[in-house]
Amino acid sequence: MRLQESVTFGTVALAFRTFLGDSGRAAGRQGAGATDGQDLLPTREASAVSWLQDVIGDHPGLQTSAFEEDRAVMRGEFAQLLYLFAGEPDAPGRIPFADVSTGDPFIAAISWLYDADISRGWGNARGLPDFRPAVPVTRETLAIMLSRYRGNHRPTLAE
Repeated sequence: MRLQESVTFGTVALAFRTFLGDSGRAAGRQGAGATDGQDLLPTREASAVSWLQDVIGDHPGLQTSAFEEDRAVMRGEFAQLLYLFAGEPDAPGRIPFADVSTGDPFIAAISWLYDADISRGWGNARGLPDFRPAVPVTRETLAIMLSRYRGNHRPTLAE
């Protein structure tokens, strides 16, 4: 499974679309590079990225225009996506991670992940765990967080 391999927006978008049971609503922007007046069919990943862009729109720190099918997803971005799909629940006032500050654009999402027991972070010698928001999400992290999310929360955005 190559658990430590980074995941891309195409992979994450497919995972969310599958996770939500979506059969393709709002998907289908045509691929770029058309020739002879013919649009190229989008790949499954490109179609899913278009769906994700349409479903969530732009949010502070998370601009859907930056969602590229082959670009790695950072932990902070993934935290924000989960938070949005959860309906942006109230976030705790405390910062549970040593490497996340009040100025981080994903602070509410990251704090909520900790409170919701979706992520307890990664080891840190300073006492508090690190979240490492600028580190790419791995397949292992994607699977664990989605599994924990599904166990505790019902997706709301696509309803």
